[in-house]
Amino acid sequence: MSFSFKNLFYIISSVFGLFAILILAKPILIPLAFALLISFILLPLVKQFEKWGVRKILAAFLSIFIIIIILSGGIFLFSTQIINLSTKVYDFQDKILQVFTKASLFFNKYLSFLPTVEEGELITRLKNWIDLSAGLLVSKTFNNSAAFLGGLVSTVYSGSIDPLFRSIDPPLEKGYLLLGNS
Repeated sequence: MSFSFKNLFYIISSVFGLFAILILAKPILIPLAFALLISFILLPLVKQFEKWGVRKILAAFLSIFIIIIILSGGIFLFSTQIINLSTKVYDFQDKILQVFTKASLFFNKYLSFLPTVEEGELITRLKNWIDLSAGLLVSKTFNNSAAFLGGLVSTVYSGSIDPLFRSIDPPLEKGYLLLGNS
């Protein structure tokens, strides 16, 4: 077998192209993967509802409704915890600023690494610096929260489509059962 730089180039470029496609498709593939996971998790619940005599479509809707209730409760629980934490952060911030200011002034007294600064001026400078950096933190937090909620909604939506299709298309159900037994 002969070694060809052309074939090597094709192989390496194909690998890089595959990774680029996966990276670019990440916002779509991650919710789809979670949706597939949720549909596998919901399948036994749907089957149990069907054993109890509930029709397939209603069983799919009930299982989706239950997962939405559980997710909403989790979001509500964590959001109240985050709100309580955010009210305590400012008190903690003032305490940290006081300790940092006193430590800085103590070290500056013996090492002189800062120009002569009063405690109030140093606290004011630190608060201004934190306010400037907090704006960036808040915007990143908002963007990440919006991306998380968008992914969560698309995951639940995609996960809800699968049980509905399963209730309409029996061959898809057989494929799930074969995949689950392997």
